[in-house]
Amino acid sequence: MRGAMKSIVLVIAALLALAPVAAQAEKRVALVIGNSAYRNTPALPNPHNDAATIADALTKLGFAVQSGFDLDRAATEQVLRAFAESLGDADVALFYYAGHGLQVDDKNYLVPVDARLASETDLAFEAIDLTLVLSLMERRPRTNLVFLDACRDNPLAQNLARSMGAARSTAVTRGLAIAESGIGTLLVYATQPGNVALDGTGTHSPFTQGLLDYIATPDIEVRQMLTRVRAEVVQATGGKQVPWDHSSLTGDFFFAPRGAAAGAPPAGAPADHELAFWESIKDSRDPADFQAYLQQYPSGTFAALARNRIAALQPQQQTATATTTTPPSQAPTRQEGQPGSLGLTVAELQPDLRAQYGVPAVLQGLVVTAVAAGGSEFKVGDVVVEVDRVAVNTRDGFDRQVAAARERHAAAVNVMINRGGVFSLLALPLAD
Repeated sequence: MRGAMKSIVLVIAALLALAPVAAQAEKRVALVIGNSAYRNTPALPNPHNDAATIADALTKLGFAVQSGFDLDRAATEQVLRAFAESLGDADVALFYYAGHGLQVDDKNYLVPVDARLASETDLAFEAIDLTLVLSLMERRPRTNLVFLDACRDNPLAQNLARSMGAARSTAVTRGLAIAESGIGTLLVYATQPGNVALDGTGTHSPFTQGLLDYIATPDIEVRQMLTRVRAEVVQATGGKQVPWDHSSLTGDFFFAPRGAAAGAPPAGAPADHELAFWESIKDSRDPADFQAYLQQYPSGTFAALARNRIAALQPQQQTATATTTTPPSQAPTRQEGQPGSLGLTVAELQPDLRAQYGVPAVLQGLVVTAVAAGGSEFKVGDVVVEVDRVAVNTRDGFDRQVAAARERHAAAVNVMINRGGVFSLLALPLAD
């Protein structure tokens, strides 16, 4: 009898020992939003892809994911209401947003696709105050994770600033502000406060690509993961973008279970992406493909080989072009402007110019083929993407924007360029 009792005690003790393991099972919920198709400003190429891929990754990591794409204000309110109802007794809540955002008076707003923001009053009715999202998530103690890839340069913010007049326009500033959050919340921004993040020329923004590269890494705490993401983004953007976070977490959080597949390389690690990229182009005869590889991986494993391939292929391409006779009626037409008073020559991106300057096929715009002497910030090979916030990929479109600026008696136009994968905003003086 005493032996039987001892066996029962041992069984109970074993069950109690297993209880903490069972308690480790977390209820995880997430809301993922990606807004690309803006109706009153140029569309953003990546947020839809960013959000869709993040949603898939979170689902594989045990989150019950709700997602929404290209949402107007009414649809955004609906998905937020559904998200609030799903929180319940969740142990972990995550919110991811990719799209336009802005800050006014140090308050952050997410911008639905139908927003116009013609006046300050419109903020309350057309944009979503980030504090609303935080208040929904922080109603009860839990781990709250908020990821905002919403610092893209935003024409609507400029419209709003102009409507507010000189006295109030400074309330609208670049990027997002560090928000106040409750205990247990981690806020992560694509770039540092007040800065603008890059949308990227690939399938994903630099920030979201960094998340995807590390989010499924086993046995890595979220703040350690963000350190790796930050390093990757800084390298990818040449230091122009530095992901930022604000934490009031009271414990550790691991996206992938601790100890799972210990020692195995993370799925989608940077080396895997690089190898896949190289395998897809290594037999190419187009030097532009190898230029694209070098833009993405300037110090990559195959960088030296890529440069050798470019050196070998460009003379072949130039010889082939020189010896090939094309009937005049079939010759590609290209509109090219002369420097003139602007000091800049831009040309439409035909395949030969893409190859010559290493412009990836995904990048649309005009290439700078000549710059007049005089200390211009522009360089030969820069790709003009926008002029005064309007996308341009024809010489006529470029000329129209310049003409419109002259009619406004503007001293310069703002030109968005891409140089080696990095976007920059430069002023082009409109000399008489």
